[in-house]
Amino acid sequence: MNKSVFQLIASASLASALLTGCASTTTLLREPSVLVKDPGSLIGRPKVEKNVAKIVALWESSSGKGLDDLNARGFTGQILFFGSGCETGARVHGKVNIYEYDNFNPDSLDEPELIHTFSFEPEAWDVHHAEGTFGHSYRVFVPYVQKHRNQVHCGLKVEIVLESGRTVSTEPTDVLLPG
Repeated sequence: MNKSVFQLIASASLASALLTGCASTTTLLREPSVLVKDPGSLIGRPKVEKNVAKIVALWESSSGKGLDDLNARGFTGQILFFGSGCETGARVHGKVNIYEYDNFNPDSLDEPELIHTFSFEPEAWDVHHAEGTFGHSYRVFVPYVQKHRNQVHCGLKVEIVLESGRTVSTEPTDVLLPG
């Protein structure tokens, strides 16, 4: 194959990948390389989903650094953002808030007790980015801010405020923190 024809095909493929949404980029060449998954990363601008439709947050109790930089019990979460038509997690750019509720009861009609809001500006949130089997995801630890050592049911809610000002959030997730 002539070198200029190959360059033309490669350029057309790159342009197609850059201009299409997440559902079609995965089918473009059936994932032969990172080029198709995130073509913008080659030129320093990874594709960012601007129309987040759903957030999936998976939480488990764990330990890590607390707000005072000492060891603390808390929660590790893997958070995925999906645009309409996206089959895998997408990269996002926006302010992310994680709300921590104490003594959470998902069956209660009362408003849960908010004990802390963890806010991440876009650049700080991007530090938590990873790419894996489910596409783009974000992994984060949030400490339990109360000092007692009792077992407690906590609620965790994730919210993103996109650059457009639109807000998308999860329902609070009930997570048991052992004593």
